[in-house]
Amino acid sequence: MGGLGRPPSKSFRVAGLTRDTHGLYPHRPEPHSQAGTTIVAKAGSREMIEFFDREGRETAFCRDGHSVYLWNGTPAAFIDDDQVFAYSGRFIGLAKDGWIWDENGERLLFEFDAVGGPAKPKRQTKTAAGPRLANPARGTPHRMPTRPAPSAAWSDRSFADLI
Repeated sequence: MGGLGRPPSKSFRVAGLTRDTHGLYPHRPEPHSQAGTTIVAKAGSREMIEFFDREGRETAFCRDGHSVYLWNGTPAAFIDDDQVFAYSGRFIGLAKDGWIWDENGERLLFEFDAVGGPAKPKRQTKTAAGPRLANPARGTPHRMPTRPAPSAAWSDRSFADLI
């Protein structure tokens, strides 16, 4: 049995939060881990992390803890520590607290249980995510500009436009 009499659950970390089949809990860094590590999934995990845009539309998903796909299954970006990069290597922004921010700290996407940030819209009617296509080769990640401070505002740009 898991803690508190619950059955054991699979867990993974999304932007500073730990999700398991029982819910979402603030992440406490493990010894020798880096605080703020964004998405870490157990190998073989079938859990899908869904990201929504400012309108509440499903926009992207992640199943392996590192690769982000557009909702139609097209590879979009990869996550290295808490930095989000297009496969070309272009720096897109950061992933933290259930949000993907742009390079100015403004919010692009949110995970259902994201913490802080602007008001989250009601999610629109859910559809099935597309099949994952093969990931392209990763370009050399560009250096992150000065680390942005998180903004409470939505970005004027869309995630798809940045990849």
